Amino acid sequence: MKSFKNLYLLSALASVLMLNNCASVTNLQSAETLPEGEYSHTIAAGYGEVNLDNDNGVIGSAAAFDYMLRYGLTDQDEIGFRLVNFATYFQGDYKRKLYDDGAVKLSAGLGLGGTKVTIGVGTSETSLTFVDVFVPVYADYWFDDLKAIFISPKYMLSFSSGGGSSETFHRLGGSVGFRWGKSQGVLTEVGYLKTLSEDNLDLWQVMVGGFF
Repeated sequence: MKSFKNLYLLSALASVLMLNNCASVTNLQSAETLPEGEYSHTIAAGYGEVNLDNDNGVIGSAAAFDYMLRYGLTDQDEIGFRLVNFATYFQGDYKRKLYDDGAVKLSAGLGLGGTKVTIGVGTSETSLTFVDVFVPVYADYWFDDLKAIFISPKYMLSFSSGGGSSETFHRLGGSVGFRWGKSQGVLTEVGYLKTLSEDNLDLWQVMVGGFF
């Protein structure tokens, strides 16, 4: 238990230094998929906080800057690559559109991300490695051809190792946002993730960006 506790606290510290050690809390995408053969770019900036044990309040906060490239494999299938938090974290994902009646759109995805960071604790340094597998579901409601609100529940399985120990964490959360534009436009999104453990590590993030 002691090694687990130490690793978890180191994970929390790394989260503060890198604006969350896991995949970005937000998705910067909705259920919509690109037409076959088309690319899109997204650039976004934001702010996030890390909370430990809710009663203890905020243990850290930081700005974020992300870039994402997406490509339409078919009209219903899309892949993406994202540089998260000033390129300190890398992730890739696949998304499949499941339903589209014009106003309501539903998609599901699967992603993989990871990073490695060395942090100093006292007079020693510890190297931490994080690997995340995440499963998001996307749901949109389109008011017209340009404006939509979207929500995205997410489950994340996180593997952490370092300091002579390793651990697995389960995270649940989601995000809600608004996008204005079809092939190019702007979006804003707020996301939240809770780590299901005795330490209750909470992470939230707000992002604003543009896609083209």
